Amino acid sequence: MHTQESNRAHALGSSQALPTLVLRERQRHQRYLENRMQQLRREARRLIARDAELERRYRLMLIVPGIGETSALQILGELVVLSDSADARQWVAFSGLDPSIFTSGSSVEKRPRISRGGSRHLRRAFYMPALVALRREPHLRAFYERLLSHGKARLQAVVAVMRKLLHTLFAMFRTNQPYDGSKLCAVDVLGNTVAACA
Repeated sequence: MHTQESNRAHALGSSQALPTLVLRERQRHQRYLENRMQQLRREARRLIARDAELERRYRLMLIVPGIGETSALQILGELVVLSDSADARQWVAFSGLDPSIFTSGSSVEKRPRISRGGSRHLRRAFYMPALVALRREPHLRAFYERLLSHGKARLQAVVAVMRKLLHTLFAMFRTNQPYDGSKLCAVDVLGNTVAACA
């Protein structure tokens, strides 16, 4: 709703015919939504603080490059429904980031794409962290560039980074170890890949 209001503000800002009362009401509504979002974030933090396991996972997530407070709350809110016995493949399937191949007979074979069978909210929550991580984290950047050099489209490579972040969180939660990008892809000091990416 907040995004819709922001888009509406942009569209209404260019209109000369709107009364100032309408513009003021829209601004008031957007401030209301921002206040509600802050209240919901505070309440989510209170719920997490009351549960030691959620707090541990939340703290580990904040170490991962690209994942901030808002993304961590969204991702944790989606992952909390998964069973503790679920494995990494089940996490990927739940997120809908697993590859799906479409064929029909011997003549139709489409390019693989993600299944989109899982939580669209989880996929959405991983998208921006993946983009930020590509800019700030040399190991994930090397992984991304390696995929591009192997002929993957940019969006396919970004989705692979999203999946890699999900696998990383799975491993961090299981081992209680902080983020270590060198386990994803080895890079030298100049940013060149020196070993095959995981």
